[in-house]
Amino acid sequence: MDSLKEIFSGTDHRSLQPGSRPVIKKINEGQLFHTLDIRDEKHPGKLLWPGNASHLQVWVKVGGAPDADPGEYRFADDFKTLKARLHFVPADQGKTVHYLLRWVNSSNIAGPWSKVYSAVIR
Repeated sequence: MDSLKEIFSGTDHRSLQPGSRPVIKKINEGQLFHTLDIRDEKHPGKLLWPGNASHLQVWVKVGGAPDADPGEYRFADDFKTLKARLHFVPADQGKTVHYLLRWVNSSNIAGPWSKVYSAVIR
């Protein structure tokens, strides 16, 4: 439900692009899966989302060198928690996976990309 402040101010904050980047605090590695422990760059020590983000997109590139070009990555999934678990196939074992993340608002407007994070698939 829209807040009265948004209605009377004429500002719909759902249309604002998230202005911060997600950061991966830790990557927990398991047999053919990674669990990403995610934070917001403006509040790295707290379990907080940016105020106008509704979910998080995770994009992956398996193998090869890390690349800052999002066109080299494939969409993995949307997450609504600060922990994201990604599963891999046995053929990917031993390869390095590279991650790019971004916050997205309820109008599906995406914020800026994170830096690239990498980990080996066990």
